Amino acid sequence: MDQLKRGKKWGFSLIEVVIATGILAMSVSSIMSLAIYTQKNTQFLLEKTYATIQASNGIEMVRVQRDQNVSDSNSATDWNNGSNDTANFSSDSFNFSGKTFTRTIIFKTDGKITSAVAWGAGGSNKITLVAQLTDWKFER
Repeated sequence: MDQLKRGKKWGFSLIEVVIATGILAMSVSSIMSLAIYTQKNTQFLLEKTYATIQASNGIEMVRVQRDQNVSDSNSATDWNNGSNDTANFSSDSFNFSGKTFTRTIIFKTDGKITSAVAWGAGGSNKITLVAQLTDWKFER
């Protein structure tokens, strides 16, 4: 019985160590890839949120102009005064997180507002919001 115990070797073979190391390396690289992907995605979503806020602010700028046109006490002023059939209301740029964002607002006389914000290489990313204004002027 003692001879059987002495003949048996305890420990890991070289193949087992290599396989375990390979599995560990693949696991660590998968976790690192996931962390990098998550960070890039978080950055993109932060930029997309900023672009959406700027596009929404563009629509609000047109609404404020409409409200000022309506409340100017001049009955000759139309609610969409100052715009042709299609007018570029505004175009401006912002810097955020090391990137340039460009907002373009188009206002049509039928009340349709399109506010678009582009960013990235050649404007590769873009958010477009559309709103419809109405003539809410009331008579006194």
